[in-house]
Amino acid sequence: MSRRDIIERLVREHEIIERAVVEYIKMVYREYSRDPSRYEEHVAKVFENIREYLIPHVEFEEKEVFPLLRDSRIVDELLEEHRQYLKMLEKAKVEDRMVWKIGVLEELAEKLHEHVRKENEELLPLLVAAVSSC
Repeated sequence: MSRRDIIERLVREHEIIERAVVEYIKMVYREYSRDPSRYEEHVAKVFENIREYLIPHVEFEEKEVFPLLRDSRIVDELLEEHRQYLKMLEKAKVEDRMVWKIGVLEELAEKLHEHVRKENEELLPLLVAAVSSC
């Protein structure tokens, strides 16, 4: 995969994660707040979306993107954030109390939103500069 392809995929996947994971979690949180009886179907879909979009994206970044910028401090920060998010996800999966599960997912959505913003504002310009210098 060329560096330009990596950049295009990164941008495209960030847009998908914002819609399919972050916004969906926020919608589930709002729905749960209004009508807790309708939560199970939506929470199951959150985990499906995470499995389908977020996990492969994290793997892509760690295998394809981060090695291109291994000397940058931002890579260590982003890797640590990935670890934190995966721990939060595991915590949400095993939580029995739905109100706590929804709370963890809502916190995860906020953190993911900030993470994507950081990658778009800090990581992406570094990648573009790396491509330009090749």
